[in-house]
Amino acid sequence: MELLLLIIFLPIAAVRFLRWAAIVQQKEYRFDRLRDFFSTSTGKNEFALLIPSINQFTKAGLKRPRLTLRSILTMVIALSMIALVVFCQLLVCSMILLPWVINFLMLFLLFTGVYILIPVFFMVAMIPTMIGRALILFTYLTQASNKLAAHTSQVIGITGSYGKTSTKLLLAHVLSQKYSVFVTPKSHNNLLSVAQAIIKNYSKQKLAVIEYGAYGKGDIAQLAQWVKPDMAIITGFTLQHIGLFGSAEAIQLAKAELIIALPNKSDVFFAGKNKGVKKIVEIGVADKECSKHNYDDLIGTTITHIHINKTGTLQFDWKHHNIKTQLIGEHYIGACAAVISVAGRLELDDMQIITGLESFEPSENFIRSYVIKNILIIDDGLSCNPEGFTKMCELATNISHDAKKHLIFGGIVDLGKYTTEIHTDLAQKAKQVFSDVWYTGAVGNNEFATIWGDRFHQTDSLKDLGSILQDPGLIVLEGKMPPWLTTYLKKQRHKTVR
Repeated sequence: MELLLLIIFLPIAAVRFLRWAAIVQQKEYRFDRLRDFFSTSTGKNEFALLIPSINQFTKAGLKRPRLTLRSILTMVIALSMIALVVFCQLLVCSMILLPWVINFLMLFLLFTGVYILIPVFFMVAMIPTMIGRALILFTYLTQASNKLAAHTSQVIGITGSYGKTSTKLLLAHVLSQKYSVFVTPKSHNNLLSVAQAIIKNYSKQKLAVIEYGAYGKGDIAQLAQWVKPDMAIITGFTLQHIGLFGSAEAIQLAKAELIIALPNKSDVFFAGKNKGVKKIVEIGVADKECSKHNYDDLIGTTITHIHINKTGTLQFDWKHHNIKTQLIGEHYIGACAAVISVAGRLELDDMQIITGLESFEPSENFIRSYVIKNILIIDDGLSCNPEGFTKMCELATNISHDAKKHLIFGGIVDLGKYTTEIHTDLAQKAKQVFSDVWYTGAVGNNEFATIWGDRFHQTDSLKDLGSILQDPGLIVLEGKMPPWLTTYLKKQRHKTVR
């Protein structure tokens, strides 16, 4: 009987073990992000889930971590603690002669307790890796700071609730028309990733464009102590990660840390039409002199005739030039305005700016547009925030397309107590634009299901999406997409190109 119990227990425990290894990795081994996760219905359900679904035993449905040194160490530590608990209990049972029924009951309670407490084992296992990471981080930051300090590179710091990465990459490309430019890759914006990028790729460039991210108070200030900014760009404000910060005011204070870290009389560029951004700037410049540049003032004055073509590509006029970018979506006009403003301050001429804007090829960090089997795909499947979701709905509305418009959405994490309110609002906005929604995530799915009714579809496999992947139409990918979908789309794109 004990062997039968073990045979039943091991597979379901393995599924829960791997799921929680993936969850703590997704939450970047941070207790604040896990705390926010547990405050949502999704987190509570995940913790209380006692019997995994049949689908979770399949390759597509099994949630598992990416194998990194830290994930492997965390799993080894957690597994070691579980093994120790089980071994000690089995040892006690073997030393005490009890009726087999009582012995079986004790083992059942032991396995049940271990199964339920797997998340706790992982949270304890995180602590040693956090200590190790802190030591490694200090070493990397010291090296990166010394490397920058050895040269006279001017650091342009960028932060905001959204638009950081797109503005950073576009700006670096345009500035490279005149200067040597170092830029942190992709959306790397925390202490470790920025330090690693500087150590690996910085080689005496004149300008360094750095993205400063934050999940809580002090994150930007800490990074700015090691990588000191000389100029700041504030791209936008929305309730991104509000579950971690607790309030809009706390987010604004955190973002203002970049401006506070600037030397006196520095330049601050900002999207002044956004009230939250204006508040960030007010907080940041309260105790210092700074030259403030509201680049939103360019929109409608020197930047005019803003429009998108049938596939969503942004075009506009600037100084009697019609600029045809490769950016998908009218909302990127803010990033273009920021780049024009900063580039002008750094004395690039008009043709250098125009050439840079038109020659920039968007990476996966930008919204992309491509056609697969007569289906127009608008791909924003990397990250999501409330403002970006709204802009995507506007983009889908403005694209001329007679066929049905489908939304594939993964939900927005780290919203805490605002999860229901924000997802309800997004569901109502999306319902005005799209024919149906196919939900790939767990956070916010109840809100979408309630509002969309029979036009809501929870999906976790290509088989579910078969109907919309075959018929001509528009498909919008919003938020982080599951690996099975991104892999499929990548293969289909390669086939189309060939």
